[in-house]
Amino acid sequence: MHYSTLLSFGYYDIINSALVVFFVIATYKDVRHREIPIILCGIITAISFALHMVFKTGHIEFIIAAAGLAIIYFIQCVLSTGGGGDVIMMTMLGFCIGITGSLVTIICSGVYTFVYMMCVRIKTKSVCNVEYPMAPFVFSGFMTYMVLGYTGILSYVFQLVYNIL
Repeated sequence: MHYSTLLSFGYYDIINSALVVFFVIATYKDVRHREIPIILCGIITAISFALHMVFKTGHIEFIIAAAGLAIIYFIQCVLSTGGGGDVIMMTMLGFCIGITGSLVTIICSGVYTFVYMMCVRIKTKSVCNVEYPMAPFVFSGFMTYMVLGYTGILSYVFQLVYNIL
Protein backbone atom coordinates (compact mmCIF):
# COMPACT_ATOMS: atom_id res chain seq x y z
CA MET A 1 0.00 0.00 0.00
CA HIS A 2 1.30 3.40 -0.94
CA TYR A 3 1.62 6.03 1.79
CA SER A 4 -0.27 8.65 -0.18
CA THR A 5 -3.45 6.58 0.01
CA LEU A 6 -3.19 6.52 3.79
CA LEU A 7 -2.88 10.29 3.93
CA SER A 8 -5.52 11.16 1.36
CA PHE A 9 -8.03 12.71 3.74
CA GLY A 10 -10.48 15.18 2.33
CA TYR A 11 -11.34 18.22 4.35
CA TYR A 12 -14.73 16.70 5.23
CA ASP A 13 -12.82 13.83 6.84
CA ILE A 14 -10.89 16.32 8.94
CA ILE A 15 -14.12 18.04 10.04
CA ASN A 16 -15.85 14.72 10.77
CA SER A 17 -12.85 13.46 12.74
CA ALA A 18 -12.82 16.65 14.80
CA LEU A 19 -16.56 16.23 15.41
CA VAL A 20 -16.09 12.64 16.60
CA VAL A 21 -13.43 13.75 19.09
CA PHE A 22 -15.68 16.62 20.19
CA PHE A 23 -18.69 14.35 20.71
CA VAL A 24 -16.68 11.86 22.76
CA ILE A 25 -15.61 14.68 25.08
CA ALA A 26 -19.05 16.34 25.03
CA THR A 27 -20.83 13.08 25.82
CA TYR A 28 -18.62 12.47 28.83
CA LYS A 29 -18.99 16.04 30.13
CA ASP A 30 -22.73 16.15 29.43
CA VAL A 31 -23.43 12.86 31.21
CA ARG A 32 -21.13 13.54 34.18
CA HIS A 33 -21.34 17.31 34.66
CA ARG A 34 -24.35 18.40 32.53
CA GLU A 35 -22.28 20.83 30.45
CA ILE A 36 -21.10 21.09 26.86
CA PRO A 37 -17.48 22.13 26.15
CA ILE A 38 -18.29 25.46 24.49
CA ILE A 39 -14.64 26.36 23.84
CA LEU A 40 -14.27 23.21 21.73
CA CYS A 41 -17.39 24.24 19.78
CA GLY A 42 -15.70 27.52 18.90
CA ILE A 43 -12.44 25.85 17.90
CA ILE A 44 -14.16 23.28 15.67
CA THR A 45 -16.37 25.94 14.09
CA ALA A 46 -13.26 28.04 13.34
CA ILE A 47 -11.49 25.03 11.80
CA SER A 48 -14.57 24.22 9.75
CA PHE A 49 -14.90 27.84 8.61
CA ALA A 50 -11.24 27.94 7.57
CA LEU A 51 -11.57 24.69 5.63
CA HIS A 52 -14.77 25.89 3.93
CA MET A 53 -12.99 29.11 2.91
CA VAL A 54 -9.84 27.36 1.67
CA PHE A 55 -11.72 24.76 -0.38
CA LYS A 56 -14.39 27.25 -1.51
CA THR A 57 -17.40 25.08 -0.77
CA GLY A 58 -20.96 26.34 -0.87
CA HIS A 59 -20.84 28.50 2.24
CA ILE A 60 -24.52 29.37 2.15
CA GLU A 61 -25.66 25.78 2.86
CA PHE A 62 -23.57 25.61 6.02
CA ILE A 63 -24.65 29.07 7.18
CA ILE A 64 -28.33 28.25 6.59
CA ALA A 65 -27.97 24.96 8.48
CA ALA A 66 -26.26 26.70 11.40
CA ALA A 67 -28.84 29.51 11.53
CA GLY A 68 -31.75 27.10 11.25
CA LEU A 69 -30.49 24.87 14.03
CA ALA A 70 -29.68 27.88 16.20
CA ILE A 71 -33.24 29.16 15.87
CA ILE A 72 -34.87 25.76 16.41
CA TYR A 73 -32.81 24.85 19.46
CA PHE A 74 -33.03 28.35 20.93
CA ILE A 75 -36.82 28.07 20.80
CA GLN A 76 -36.56 24.63 22.40
CA CYS A 77 -34.26 26.05 25.08
CA VAL A 78 -36.71 28.83 25.89
CA LEU A 79 -39.89 26.73 25.80
CA SER A 80 -38.68 23.58 27.54
CA THR A 81 -35.59 22.02 29.01
CA GLY A 82 -32.17 22.42 27.55
CA GLY A 83 -29.37 24.85 27.87
CA GLY A 84 -27.33 27.29 25.89
CA GLY A 85 -24.61 24.69 25.40
CA ASP A 86 -27.06 22.52 23.46
CA VAL A 87 -27.88 25.47 21.19
CA ILE A 88 -24.20 26.19 20.59
CA MET A 89 -23.44 22.49 19.98
CA MET A 90 -26.22 22.14 17.40
CA THR A 91 -25.26 25.40 15.68
CA MET A 92 -21.68 24.12 15.38
CA LEU A 93 -22.94 20.82 14.01
CA GLY A 94 -25.06 22.56 11.38
CA PHE A 95 -22.15 24.73 10.30
CA CYS A 96 -19.81 21.76 10.05
CA ILE A 97 -21.96 19.20 8.21
CA GLY A 98 -24.58 21.24 6.40
CA ILE A 99 -28.31 20.81 5.87
CA THR A 100 -28.45 17.16 4.82
CA GLY A 101 -26.16 15.92 7.54
CA SER A 102 -27.98 17.98 10.14
CA LEU A 103 -31.38 16.62 9.15
CA VAL A 104 -30.19 13.02 9.20
CA THR A 105 -28.44 13.55 12.55
CA ILE A 106 -31.50 15.20 14.13
CA ILE A 107 -33.89 12.52 12.89
CA CYS A 108 -31.64 9.67 14.04
CA SER A 109 -30.93 11.26 17.42
CA GLY A 110 -34.66 11.86 17.90
CA VAL A 111 -35.40 8.21 17.17
CA TYR A 112 -32.67 7.09 19.59
CA THR A 113 -33.98 9.44 22.28
CA PHE A 114 -37.54 8.15 21.81
CA VAL A 115 -36.45 4.50 22.00
CA TYR A 116 -34.39 5.19 25.14
CA MET A 117 -37.26 7.05 26.81
CA MET A 118 -39.67 4.21 26.00
CA CYS A 119 -37.24 1.65 27.43
CA VAL A 120 -36.91 3.69 30.63
CA ARG A 121 -40.67 4.06 30.82
CA ILE A 122 -41.24 0.32 30.37
CA LYS A 123 -38.55 -0.52 32.91
CA THR A 124 -39.80 1.88 35.59
CA LYS A 125 -43.48 1.47 34.65
CA SER A 126 -44.05 5.18 35.19
CA VAL A 127 -43.61 8.48 33.44
CA CYS A 128 -40.39 10.16 34.58
CA ASN A 129 -39.88 13.88 34.21
CA VAL A 130 -36.13 13.60 33.94
CA GLU A 131 -33.83 15.68 31.77
CA TYR A 132 -31.67 13.55 29.53
CA PRO A 133 -28.27 14.76 28.33
CA MET A 134 -28.45 15.69 24.68
CA ALA A 135 -24.87 15.03 23.57
CA PRO A 136 -24.98 11.19 23.66
CA PHE A 137 -28.05 11.06 21.45
CA VAL A 138 -26.69 13.64 19.00
CA PHE A 139 -23.41 11.70 18.93
CA SER A 140 -25.22 8.48 18.07
CA GLY A 141 -27.22 10.29 15.38
CA PHE A 142 -24.04 11.80 13.96
CA MET A 143 -22.31 8.40 13.90
CA THR A 144 -25.32 6.95 12.08
CA TYR A 145 -25.06 9.77 9.54
CA MET A 146 -21.35 9.04 9.08
CA VAL A 147 -21.89 5.30 8.60
CA LEU A 148 -24.74 5.87 6.16
CA GLY A 149 -22.79 8.55 4.30
CA TYR A 150 -19.47 6.73 4.03
CA THR A 151 -21.06 3.45 2.97
CA GLY A 152 -23.16 5.10 0.26
CA ILE A 153 -26.46 4.00 1.77
CA LEU A 154 -27.52 7.59 2.39
CA SER A 155 -27.14 8.65 -1.25
CA TYR A 156 -29.06 5.53 -2.32
CA VAL A 157 -31.93 6.35 0.06
CA PHE A 158 -32.04 9.98 -1.10
CA GLN A 159 -32.09 8.87 -4.73
CA LEU A 160 -34.88 6.41 -3.97
CA VAL A 161 -36.97 9.09 -2.23
CA TYR A 162 -36.27 11.55 -5.08
CA ASN A 163 -37.47 8.99 -7.64
CA ILE A 164 -40.64 8.29 -5.66
CA LEU A 165 -41.51 11.96 -5.33
